[in-house]
Amino acid sequence: VQSLDAGAMTTLMTQAGLTGVGLFLIAVLANELAIRLAREERSARGSMELARQQAELNRLVIEEMSEGVMVVDRQGRVRTANPAARRLLSARSQVPAAPFQLRGVPAWAPLVQAIEHGLNRPLQAEGGQEIRLRFDDQSLRDLRLRVRFTRGHPDQPRHAREEMCVMLLEDLRTVRARQRQDKLAAMGRMS
Repeated sequence: VQSLDAGAMTTLMTQAGLTGVGLFLIAVLANELAIRLAREERSARGSMELARQQAELNRLVIEEMSEGVMVVDRQGRVRTANPAARRLLSARSQVPAAPFQLRGVPAWAPLVQAIEHGLNRPLQAEGGQEIRLRFDDQSLRDLRLRVRFTRGHPDQPRHAREEMCVMLLEDLRTVRARQRQDKLAAMGRMS
């Protein structure tokens, strides 16, 4: 039977050989891709673990800072605030955890004005300013306020970018006490 149809047999064997070689190449490529994918997955797991550790470290540092840190959006809504910032925003007790609204609380009006001023003049706002919070019980708190703004990704349309305001708050009594200590230490070194 083979001798009667030798030309067709050669064609069939060639097709079967080419199909086998093709399938073998596909298997080799799939194996290489699987190895690369496994390597990338291990790398991503390691990167995620490092990112988680970094986020935890950042959270710990911000929570323990003596300086108040708040992240506020354009509408005056506090997205996050560390305990020091919540203590500085209240006369007696601590403000509840974020999120909360800055607008509508008369004592916090200078903070809202600082955000609006900073949005209009970002370079001036970054230099810092002193503000005074006047609480309902007529007590006062003088604060040193520095404002920084995050900008949305430049590829996003302007209306879709969300600008966040990072406010750094410090009690002026603490700042002045630190300045006095620095002066006394300088005088001691000089003498």
